[in-house]
Parts: sequence; C-alpha cells; structure tokens
Amino acid sequence: MTIERMAHTPSRIARARASRHAGALRILAPRRGATLVELIVAMVLLSIGLFSVVGSSGSVVKQLGGGRNQTVAASIAQARLDSLTSIGCQSLTPGGATTSGTSTSRSIKETWTVIDGFNVKNIRITMTVPGRNVPIIYETIIPCRD
Repeated sequence: MTIERMAHTPSRIARARASRHAGALRILAPRRGATLVELIVAMVLLSIGLFSVVGSSGSVVKQLGGGRNQTVAASIAQARLDSLTSIGCQSLTPGGATTSGTSTSRSIKETWTVIDGFNVKNIRITMTVPGRNVPIIYETIIPCRD
C-alpha cells in the first residue's frame, strides 16, 4: 500500500470508535410517539381530574338551589314586613296583645309575631326553608307614630 492510500482508508481502531459512537448516537436519538405505560398514566391522571370536576359540580348545583330558596324566603319576608308596617300600631296589636300568623308559600313556611313595646312594635319573622336545618330569622322594630 502506498502512503497516499493509507491516508484515505480508516484504521481498524478508527472504524471501531466510529461504530461505538454510532451506536451511542442511535440510543440517544429522539424517538417518535409514546409508550403504552405513558398513555395509561396520562389516562389515569385525566380521569382523576375529570372525576373531581364532576364531583364538585354536584355540590355547586346544591348550593345554587339553596341560594335560590333563601332569596325566595327573603322576598316573602320583605313582603310580610311591608304589609305589617303599612298597618297602624293601634290596629297591629290591639290592646297591647301579641299578634302572630303562619303561612306557607312555595314550600317555605313563614311564621311571624308582632310584640307590643313602649311606642314601638317588635316584628319577628321566622322562615323555614326546605333543605336547610336552621330557620332564617328576620327581626325589625317599627316606631309607633299614631
């Protein structure tokens, strides 16, 4: 072999190094797609998130329904207060007696009591709302001017 030809042909050591590096490059090369284990882990995480959203939506719906009932109870109590304050004090509690009443509207039970005070009338309205353990109580004082 001539010297020129030896310069162009790689030696056995150089070929071994090149093949070792090519194998290392093949291992480190980026792969395409996802493995089955990665897909299963992703599906489990996604289903946990989905179930938590579905579980919390039930409590949100329940709270919205309770809020609606409390709003209805407040408007019924306001209507009762308006009707009781439009009546004069002498007619509201004749002879200093206690006046009371009960009614039910839209499945909400309303109990009201008017107590005679010194130049004032104390009004207490108790609203029993379905789905709520504790009743809602509204109290006010009406000054007597008649």
